[in-house]
Amino acid sequence: MAKLHVREAETAQVLRRLRDEDVMQVCVSVLVGPELSGLLGRKVRERAMTEEEQRRVRQEWRGGLPRLHEIPLARGGDLVAEAERVANRHPIGGADAVHIATALSLQRTLRGQTVQFLTADMKQAGAAEQEGLEVIRCHGRG
Repeated sequence: MAKLHVREAETAQVLRRLRDEDVMQVCVSVLVGPELSGLLGRKVRERAMTEEEQRRVRQEWRGGLPRLHEIPLARGGDLVAEAERVANRHPIGGADAVHIATALSLQRTLRGQTVQFLTADMKQAGAAEQEGLEVIRCHGRG
């Protein structure tokens, strides 16, 4: 989701995908907000972004996409256990595992409907595919 607000190489590809009329809903883990904040803070510290640009991006994020739904992370729930299992099975970090576990949970809930997992992280993409998700790869990092 950061690619929607902080211009990177894959931004145009992500925007095209999310604007596709066939995409009914965009669901994200509640971790996306803190991850975006961390990225914005780093960009300001590195002087790659002004504080004014940071404020604008935060406002854009708060406005969100019309079809955006944040999936909460229930403490001690099935989602946490799923993320722990995913993190243990694959060479990815905890946050990436939470995003995959969120998509897996959504896929179980929406029985029969297609859940596509959009990522620019190739390690995360590989793990998501191995977990049985349909992955849309935005050519990106590692």
